Amino acid sequence: MAQPMLGEVELQLVQNILVDENQILNLHSIPALEGDFFQKLGRRISRITLTGVITGTESGEGLRTLREKFRAAELVSFVADIATATKLDRVVIEAMDVRELAGKPERFEYALTLREFIAPPRSQSVIETQPTGTQTSDQTVNEAIDEDADQANADQVNNIVNALGTLEVQVELEDGGDFSSLRVVVEGETTSGESISTWSQDQENGLYRFEGIQEGTYTVQVELQ
Repeated sequence: MAQPMLGEVELQLVQNILVDENQILNLHSIPALEGDFFQKLGRRISRITLTGVITGTESGEGLRTLREKFRAAELVSFVADIATATKLDRVVIEAMDVRELAGKPERFEYALTLREFIAPPRSQSVIETQPTGTQTSDQTVNEAIDEDADQANADQVNNIVNALGTLEVQVELEDGGDFSSLRVVVEGETTSGESISTWSQDQENGLYRFEGIQEGTYTVQVELQ
């Protein structure tokens, strides 16, 4: 049997290698029928547990290397006969226990728990070809959304630079009052000394809204048309 290798470290005197593999089965009961139905959902990630003893002048350095990979959760290659049988060659060290044995120098007992590493699936992009000069509906919608977003952003910047805001005037009438014959007039002066005069007949439940008003002092009048 070939000597197990974890990265560049040779695992000497391996006493036990245990591989834990499980299938994921989902149990479904079938109404009005006897028995159950098992749905296979693939397998779980394999786990390998190794115990053994490592000796020699380079044993301390090898264990130090493995501990660095363990702390960094670094991907490590794994070579052993049992790994070949299970098609497992890349692992992450999940747990690592080391105990120095008395009686001989540089003699250590180790217990390692390895987890199989499976790379995530690559995302697949679908490329559609179309005649030159034509656009899909999705492209048209995306371009329209981008244009609206750019315009909204420009409007916000302009409002900030010019200190623009919204002036709301609430007009209340007795029951049965008719707003169609009213208009609200706003007059005043901005903080920069510019005179402002504007009016509106557009309202919603008596609320008149004036957009893009600069900061200043204003008076409001309600006039009958």
